[in-house]
Amino acid sequence: MKLVTFVGGERASASVGCVGDDDVTVHDLSGVVGQRTLLDVVDEWEHLEPAIAAASDLPVVTAPRLLAPITRPRRNLFAVGKNYREHVQLVDPATTALTGPKTSRSHRSSSQRPPQR
Repeated sequence: MKLVTFVGGERASASVGCVGDDDVTVHDLSGVVGQRTLLDVVDEWEHLEPAIAAASDLPVVTAPRLLAPITRPRRNLFAVGKNYREHVQLVDPATTALTGPKTSRSHRSSSQRPPQR
């Protein structure tokens, strides 16, 4: 089951829905989960999952606009890849967009990789 946070249809504020078997249609779960956020649904999954699974004839959302699934995380999230160093070594600095719009380097200028540590 794919859960989403959306606005659209008859919902002006963020609501929880599920994606249909066609991977396109969004069904409104508000009748099952009420005004809970997706984070609330995850927290209460053991209690809510049977009711969500048993729900039938869920309303289809007209023109849904998908939002970030968890619109307000409890704390900041940071991700650092275990293999970050390997990826850095594979990146050619001349082809990345890590420079700003006022950078004087031309895309044709030569670049050198930093020395390996």
